[in-house]
Amino acid sequence: MKPSPLARRLRLLREAAGLSVWALAKRAGIASQQLYRLESGERVTVTWETAVKLARGLGVSVEAFDAAE
Repeated sequence: MKPSPLARRLRLLREAAGLSVWALAKRAGIASQQLYRLESGERVTVTWETAVKLARGLGVSVEAFDAAE
C-alpha cells in the first residue's frame, strides 16, 4: 500500500524530531502499532483526537500535517 501524503508528512516530522515510531507513540499516548499503520499507509484516516495527540508528541501544530511536501 502506498503511503498517503499525510503518512509521508507524519514520517518526515517524526524523523526530523529524531524519534522512533515507539518513542512518538509513547509521547503521543497512542499505540505504536496505530502509528506504524498510519505511516505505512495501511490506515489512511486519522481522528482529530489522534492528530492532536501526534502533533503534541512532535511539538508541532496540527496544521504541520497539511504542509506542502
